[in-house]
Amino acid sequence: MIKVQNSYLLYFTTSTIFALVLVLLSCSKETGEQATPPIASIPLEIIQSFPLDILEPSGLAHGWNSDEFLVVSDNSNSVFRIHKDGSIIEELSYRGDDLEGVSYQESGKFIWLAEERLKKLVKLNKNGEVLKEYPLDYDNSSSNKGLEGVSVNTKNNHVYAINEYSPGLLLEFFDGVLINSFELDFAQDYSGLYVDVEAQEIWILSDESRSIYQCDLTGKPINTYSHNIDQLEGLIVNANLKQFWVCSDSQNTLYQLKIKNL
Repeated sequence: MIKVQNSYLLYFTTSTIFALVLVLLSCSKETGEQATPPIASIPLEIIQSFPLDILEPSGLAHGWNSDEFLVVSDNSNSVFRIHKDGSIIEELSYRGDDLEGVSYQESGKFIWLAEERLKKLVKLNKNGEVLKEYPLDYDNSSSNKGLEGVSVNTKNNHVYAINEYSPGLLLEFFDGVLINSFELDFAQDYSGLYVDVEAQEIWILSDESRSIYQCDLTGKPINTYSHNIDQLEGLIVNANLKQFWVCSDSQNTLYQLKIKNL
């Protein structure tokens, strides 16, 4: 118990101290700015992992069928079809500049790509041929802290993209026009996203915070899932099974994760 000048008494209980610790932990490690108070994290564990013969995989998406994925490389700036065991099926013809995200839109058979430095979305056909490019008009402080992921809400054909840092942003587009921008403050960076069309939720991946966040369509966190894998930059979610597919940029590895049995 501490006496202050105005004679009020201030009590420091265990819960008060814990709340203060959470506030400190919620600050950005670089800027010290206040972030959203963290939600209790649910640990994940690795079910299986597969090496990729693809350098710097930086985006992951569903493929043509349930047995394959799409992966983009930040090294070769190519788009690959792979089996779920990581083996390459095909390398598409498109060559990008700084590929950091990929999504497959079953309706229309479109592939969406996020080009970070060029600050644009690109729509391809299944052969990797460009159908349309969408230069994006929004403010960010660095071309190297730009677009990191893309995913399509096929219920309304809105395209969501995520800006990595400075600022962290969830961007919502329709036909290439920005219709919503939501600032994010719950993680140290934002390195990927996945739209759960059935639940109408967005899952957001953070490399630096080593977490996956279940969010509403405005980017507000609902649940947090933690892991211990370096540089995750691609995400697919099976919400019904609470399982996740992710890829590590630094380890060139595809992982399948699940909620850890405590």
